[in-house]
Amino acid sequence: MDWKDIDFDKGFVHVKSTSDNPTKNSNSRMVPMHDRVREGLKNLKTKSGLVFRSGKSKKYPNADGALCDRRALTRIKKICFNLGIEGDLHSLRRYFCSYHANAGVPPATLMIWSGHSDLKV
Repeated sequence: MDWKDIDFDKGFVHVKSTSDNPTKNSNSRMVPMHDRVREGLKNLKTKSGLVFRSGKSKKYPNADGALCDRRALTRIKKICFNLGIEGDLHSLRRYFCSYHANAGVPPATLMIWSGHSDLKV
């Protein structure tokens, strides 16, 4: 995700589906950011290129490569385990949907935000 995909004024992230990195249903969408996430991102020093970058490596000595999905997932699982939280990356998606459903967001809007193609999900 690039910094240009974040709309700080409206509080949305543009999740782009590309041929190299397709989304679950191959559709791009706008997803709202929690105010704390927005403030946290605003406070990061770098505002160009990729938002989340790889660490330094032989391939990316300046730590400017794309974050590895598999590595990020492994890290999330480790953090959840250390905190005593049962769950995985999809638990975060389910929480997002539940949180907004409880706040009164219409199901059709949640379906678009989460990238689902069916209200049954």
